Amino acid sequence: MEKNKESMSERPIDGTLIRDGNCAKACRRGIKPSAHGDLHSSEAGNFFLMIDPDVMAALMKQHDDFNAEQLKPGRCQFAEASTGKEWSRMASPCGYCASLSIERLLDLAKTEFSAHAFPQRAFYQHHPSFGDLEQSAAGGCDLCQLILECFRGTPWDDCSFWPSGWEGPRLDIDKSAYAAAKQLDVSDVKLCINTDHVWSSQPLESVSLFNKLLVHVGPIQDDEEDSDWPFPFLSLALSTPRDASLTIDNWRIGRLQVDPHLGAPVNHAIARKWLQDCETLHPACSTGQIPELPTRVIDVGTNEDAPEDARLVLSEGRRERYVALSHCWGGPITTLLTTDTYSDFQIVLPHADLPANFRDAIIITRELGIRYLWIDSLCILQDSKLDWAMESKKMGTIYRDSAVTVSAVVAHNSAVGILNPKPMYKSTPAPATLRVYEDRTRREEVMVEWVDAEDECLRNLALRGPLFTRAWTLQEFILSPKHVLYGNRQMYWRCPAGFKSADDSPGDNKFPTESYRALSDVVHFDPLDKPAHDGPLSREACLDDYYDLVVEYSSRNITFDSDKFPAFSGVAQRLQPVIGGDYLAGLWSSDFRRGLLWYAGVGRCIHVPQYRAPSWSWAVSNDEVLFGNNREDPLLPSGHKAQLVGYSVELQDKTNPFGELTSAHLVLKAPTKTLVRSSQIVSSYQLEGSVGLGYFDEPNRHLADDETRVMSTTTDLFLVENGAPDEDYILSIITRYGEDGRHFEIDFDLFDDVELVVMLVHARDRAADTLPEETVPAQCLVLRSLPDRGENTYERVGYAVLRLGEGGMRWLENWESRELKLV
Repeated sequence: MEKNKESMSERPIDGTLIRDGNCAKACRRGIKPSAHGDLHSSEAGNFFLMIDPDVMAALMKQHDDFNAEQLKPGRCQFAEASTGKEWSRMASPCGYCASLSIERLLDLAKTEFSAHAFPQRAFYQHHPSFGDLEQSAAGGCDLCQLILECFRGTPWDDCSFWPSGWEGPRLDIDKSAYAAAKQLDVSDVKLCINTDHVWSSQPLESVSLFNKLLVHVGPIQDDEEDSDWPFPFLSLALSTPRDASLTIDNWRIGRLQVDPHLGAPVNHAIARKWLQDCETLHPACSTGQIPELPTRVIDVGTNEDAPEDARLVLSEGRRERYVALSHCWGGPITTLLTTDTYSDFQIVLPHADLPANFRDAIIITRELGIRYLWIDSLCILQDSKLDWAMESKKMGTIYRDSAVTVSAVVAHNSAVGILNPKPMYKSTPAPATLRVYEDRTRREEVMVEWVDAEDECLRNLALRGPLFTRAWTLQEFILSPKHVLYGNRQMYWRCPAGFKSADDSPGDNKFPTESYRALSDVVHFDPLDKPAHDGPLSREACLDDYYDLVVEYSSRNITFDSDKFPAFSGVAQRLQPVIGGDYLAGLWSSDFRRGLLWYAGVGRCIHVPQYRAPSWSWAVSNDEVLFGNNREDPLLPSGHKAQLVGYSVELQDKTNPFGELTSAHLVLKAPTKTLVRSSQIVSSYQLEGSVGLGYFDEPNRHLADDETRVMSTTTDLFLVENGAPDEDYILSIITRYGEDGRHFEIDFDLFDDVELVVMLVHARDRAADTLPEETVPAQCLVLRSLPDRGENTYERVGYAVLRLGEGGMRWLENWESRELKLV
């Protein structure tokens, strides 16, 4: 877009100049040439953007990294306005970049492509050396400047993959990727187009969006020859404006540019459209009924009202749409609904005293066109145990019936805020542009910019975001059919129809992979009313999802131990009609065997000191649990299994079978065998004679060394024969890698004197499958006797898997069948 002297002389220049790629940076931050100024170029070939002085002052006030004193010449330098100065020439790309286009890169990809990999042959040959690229950058080529600055600002330490982070001019140049590239004997530069929305090594047929430009320096590793590991490639992002998306040969080019100010009007418009499209285009996502409001909600008013006028209202059975907030408390919240504030909040909420998350939630609710908002700490009396008990058991319905749930994904406490009104911009290399079509009469371009190797996506946020680490919020995420989720860089959408992101990236590896489809069909809709899709609801599929959900729930943090059952009660309550049976402290009476077979996910499952669950329930620990042999090795019909004789659960609230309890026990009839736990440690690479593995919930109490104590929770099991079958026992030995040999002598002095038994829960019958006999597993509980609690009373202390070799079933038949009470 070149302007000649004549057109320039018609307009007096009066404003502030931004040099080089900062015009693009300014445009990303809402400073558009068409609205705020004109693009010009200097005789040196540098880009300039002439901006109104008032706009410039606002820009510098809002963004700390726009600082003339800290910026380097050739990058983000501000220049004083000069009246009457005429610029006549735009910066021109080097010959290699001038010949480059997206179309040309796509033609190469059609001949050779593998996702997240640089091709062996089908690439665009750029500069013959890194030094040539450096000279081109000095000459004003913006793409070469971008590549060079990425190398100069990236810290380096013999990396196998391009590292995360860009430190810019403050980085010691000798410790940068630039210095490493300069040391290469062969340093030619090569480019290709790629994508990040599919998994590694996926073929071209799996791609729907090309959004990456890969830059490789030096030799490419030859798969057929032994060679040194190649220099990692740099991955640059391709993007387009929201109103100028591009498609070539059914491939979208570039992700859509997003406004990082999440409170910007364009982002509110995106959220409104997501909700509107879901309600009008996704018949399976809604019941079509207006729900009854929760007991209390916040009336946020409309956009014509001041947000400061929001107040608490009693719903009294009214039916209206409402928004629910899912957030991390992250410590004490000063503004709460209590018996003292109850009357005042019905007049008006103290807006200025509300945490930033709550103020932002009010804004979002109004922008969505919805009048009512539910926030736990403002709608449940926080100093009333009775009110909390009554309202907490309704949370499943509250989140399920919300028109949409607003999720503050990255706010680690209530004061952080959701809308991020002043984004914290990091200094980044100035972006460049790249021609799209080979036809040079066409003007379409894509933006090319640095992006962190750990770029934000909902999948990564679900793994590491603060909201996804809290126990309460898992239930909120599962029960709510519709979500708007707020990250640092952009917003995301989730509903039964799938996920979306503001940059419109396709799904695949950008979104969480665990969908809990069968479970969602139940919790979002009444099973007898409107299933989410055609076909019968599968009880087994719901159980599979339930145990997977328990695993995820167990890995999350909980502030109050007593919340372990309440924070999961909404899910259990919704599933009961499909699973059937009674809910027994996290287990189902209709599937109790599988529910008993859990073990430590990270080496141990310490039982909480204050009672909240029986020892046999996964809820007894705050550590992560896993379930043994569920999907891969289901509990097929068997004649060798425990029988449920009876059970009892004493609830704290008799009206809520899914909430807190005061005691519980099971009575089981099952085969048992004595087990001896030893603190003996044997070092061997392959110890002969092991008949299985033991997974103890807690470390061996006789070991003092912390490392050894942790290791002691997983042990090898050996059968010790004492002549008669009823006198043999199972011995638990601690093993570790070493060179002591394949055999060991038993040290009887290291036996624990606590009475333990192995109780069989389930063993696969040979007739039930075609597995060779030596691979048939017998899954058991390890139990400790509690003589002071009554005869045959035990508590769980671990889980064991026995490998039944030749004659294993006959061995099981010799075990003593007993009726045990488990507490």
